[in-house]
This record gives sequence, C-alpha cells and structure tokens, in this order.
Amino acid sequence: MLNTNELGNESIVSKLSCLRGEEYLSAIKLCQELFSRKNIDFDAVDVLTLCCSSLSNLSCNKTGEKYKYKPSTLNFILGMTGKATQEIVSENLVADDENDTSAIVSAPSHMVNQCLQILEHMLTVDPDLPCRTLDHEDFSLLHCLTRLFGWCMSFLFKKNHLEENHLQRVEKSLSSFHLATLLSILKILSILSFNPDQYDTFTNIRGLMEKVMICILKAYYRSDEKHFDILVLALELMINFFMKNKKTFVLLCLKKFQINCSENVHSIEALLKILTNSLDRINEIKAKSLSRNSNGEQPETDGEHNPDDADMKSVLEAADEDMELSTIVSFISILLAFFLDTKMSFLDFIRDKFSSEKANEAITVSKKVLQFASITGGMPATGILLLRHAIRKLGRLYTPT
Repeated sequence: MLNTNELGNESIVSKLSCLRGEEYLSAIKLCQELFSRKNIDFDAVDVLTLCCSSLSNLSCNKTGEKYKYKPSTLNFILGMTGKATQEIVSENLVADDENDTSAIVSAPSHMVNQCLQILEHMLTVDPDLPCRTLDHEDFSLLHCLTRLFGWCMSFLFKKNHLEENHLQRVEKSLSSFHLATLLSILKILSILSFNPDQYDTFTNIRGLMEKVMICILKAYYRSDEKHFDILVLALELMINFFMKNKKTFVLLCLKKFQINCSENVHSIEALLKILTNSLDRINEIKAKSLSRNSNGEQPETDGEHNPDDADMKSVLEAADEDMELSTIVSFISILLAFFLDTKMSFLDFIRDKFSSEKANEAITVSKKVLQFASITGGMPATGILLLRHAIRKLGRLYTPT
C-alpha cells in the first residue's frame, strides 16, 4: 500500500511481490527493512497511515487524474492533516530548533506528508472541489499549514549540518522528505491564494506571511543547494499576499532578518541583493555564451560520440539557469514596485541600494520574461499586468521628478 517504488528499493519490492499469502511475517520484516532505510518509524505505522499512503499513490497515477474526490474523502484528508499536525506539535517537533538531529520520520510526519500530497493533487485536478469547506470541523487547514511551514524550514535550513558520514546519508534522506513536504505546503497555499473564497482568511493567519518571507531569505542565503522551486513559489505567494495585505508586506520589508551568521538586514535589502546577484549571474552566463560563440570553441571528443552533444547539453543547462534567474528577477521586480508604490520616501532608500544600471538590467530581463509569458501563456493575466507595472515603475526610478 505504501509507495515502495518511490522508496527506491527494487530488490525488496520484488521479494514482496513473490511472497504468498501465508508468509505475512516475512512481508512485515521486508517492509520494516524498507522503511528503516528511509528512516520511517515502522512500529508507529497504523491502518490510517496505510490508507493515506494508498490514497496518495492512487492520486499520483493515471487513475487518480480522472478520479473525482467525494466530500467525505476531502473531510477525511483534512481531518488526518489536522490530527497529524496536532501530534507533531505535541511531540515538540514543530520548533525552531536548528540543531535538532532527529533521524526518524515519525508516523505523524509521514501522515502529514501523504495528506498534503493528496490535497495538493485534489486542488490541482478537481476544479469543482468545494474550496469553501477546506476547514475541518476540528481543525483550520491554514493554521495547520502555518505550523508545518515552520517545522519544514527548521530542518531544511539549519545553521549546522551533520558532519558524520553515516549521518549525512540520513540527513539527505530526511531533507528530501521535508523538501517534498514544504513544496506541497507552498503549492497548496499558492492555489488557495488565488481563490476568492480564501481572500479574507489569509490575512487573518498570524505569522504566515512572515514565514513566507523567511522562507525566501533562507532558501537563498542559508541553503547549500539551489532551491529554485521553493524560491519561486514563495515569491509568488508573497506577491499574492501583498494583494490581500499591503500593510503587513511593507512592515515585513522594513523588518530586519538574519541572512547569515553575522549580518542582519532589512528584508527589502536582502531581496535587492538576491535581485542584484541574479542579474550578475545572468550576465556571466551571457558573457560565457558569447565568448564560446566568438572563439568557435568545440568540446573535445574521442571520435565515438557526437561532438555537438556535450555542447548542446551545456547550452540547455545555461538556458535553464537563465530562465530560472530571469523568473526570480521578474518576481522580485514586482515586489520592489509594490514597495515603491506604498510611500514616496522609499524612493531614495531604493536608489541608495540599487543602481540605475541594475534597474535597467532588471527592466530588460523582465521584458524578456513578459514576452515569453505572452507567447506561451505561462503567466495569468494579473501577473502580466503586475509585471508591466513593475517595468514602468523601475523605468521611472531614476527619471527626474
């Protein structure tokens, strides 16, 4: 019932499939071995956990794409999400303890992970889902997501990483688990933030908007890995939150956060640094590409492989990174325009931190993203309007008034 293929051990999966009905004990031992390799607390797995795992697997295959979820299924998933979140809180797993080295994925943690994946799928594929009933009678979904948001970040963006080799494998496995959970949380929040029925609800969840800002800063400044998907989803959420609560956004921009071990800066300054660094990296990619073309460089080949393969791979990787960085630039440009819209006095503050040269570069990149989005339809109409406004706003940043 659990997604054994996802857990990634084909030998155990093949053994399980060969077992006859009377050999339950052997099956249990094999499952226990399988779960232990993924650091799941097998002894705490119960029938409800298995049910959620089965439903999660169903939602991920072709059958799930056509399945219309009943209100009772939605109610069950919401109830299990709330129950598991409550258990995680009671176990003191939701805390800002960045030195926590727990190596076990508890049953409630696994339950939450599965339920959020199901809920994400339900909201994505079923347009008739009754979004007004997303609060269970005993639990508030958005309050649960807010608590779980902090729980995932406290593990993913630690100050101190484990050094022992045998624990590095465990941490990598757990990071993958928490990363998948955080992505589901962000995607669910993103979907709900576009829903008119949730307009007022989002503004009343204390700490949620601040956690999104912290997520943006930690994903960029406190992680050894590139988390483009997290960064873009969180930036998109911040844009949607501004549309609902401008005052809180401005207060967050002026609030100081620690972006590394010794530096505390206003979050708007941290966003400007991300913007500047992204523009610099785009320029590096462009310069490298021009240099390669002007010099007519060809990759070395042993005669057995197509000499264009390595070059094509390099070009595609550079194009992917360029598009990722361009998306980040355009989203932060929108947030920057929001900030400038709120108060005239912020104009000098931004001019002091952001040069006219970088402003022009941001405009050029944003225009490229806008053109691409207009052709592909990859951005909603509201997003296109906001990006156009950001381009105009940045264009006036150094215009004499």
